[in-house]
Amino acid sequence: MEKNAGKEARVAVKRILLPVDNSGYKDKIIAYAISLAKAWGAEIIVVHVIDPGLGIPGGRIKEKEQERDRSQERC
Repeated sequence: MEKNAGKEARVAVKRILLPVDNSGYKDKIIAYAISLAKAWGAEIIVVHVIDPGLGIPGGRIKEKEQERDRSQERC
C-alpha cells in the first residue's frame, strides 16, 4: 500500500516556458499562459521557435539539404 495514498499532491509552479511560433494560435496561447501565470503567481519565459527545416529566416538550409541528398544519390 502506498504511503501517500489518498493525499493530494501539491506542486508550486514558479515558471511557465512558453514556446511561440508564427501560427494562428499564438494570441490564444499567450492569453492562456498569462491567465495561468496570474492564477499561480508564476513568471512567463517566452521562447520564439521556428521549424528547423526552414532554418534561419532568409536562410536556405532546406534547399542545401535537398541539394546534398541529390548529389549523394548520384554517387
